[in-house]
Amino acid sequence: MILSRYLEQVYASTQMRCSHKYSDELRSIDRVFHALDGKGMTDGYLSPLMDAINTSGREGETAYFKFKCYQNMNLHLEFKRMDLVRQLNQLAANRSVLQE
Repeated sequence: MILSRYLEQVYASTQMRCSHKYSDELRSIDRVFHALDGKGMTDGYLSPLMDAINTSGREGETAYFKFKCYQNMNLHLEFKRMDLVRQLNQLAANRSVLQE
C-alpha cells in the first residue's frame, strides 16, 4: 500500500518521520491490526508502527508491517499477516452483503 505524503523529512537530516498531518490515520491502521489480532489497543500516544518509522533509517518492520520511506515523502507499507488482511476484508464485505 502506498501512502502519499505521509512522511516528512527531519530538519537538516536525511531521516524521515511520520507527518503530523496523517498521524491519526497511521495510528488507526496500526490499531486495527492489533485489534484484529486480539491484542487490543496499543498503549501510548504513538503506535508501534509510527515509533518504528520515526526511529528507522529508511526501512524497517513491525509485527504486522514492513515499510520503506521514500524521499518523495511516500510511505510504502507491506502487510506481513495476510490472515489479518483477510479478516479485515471479510469484516468489510459483511457490511455490504448483496441479497440473491
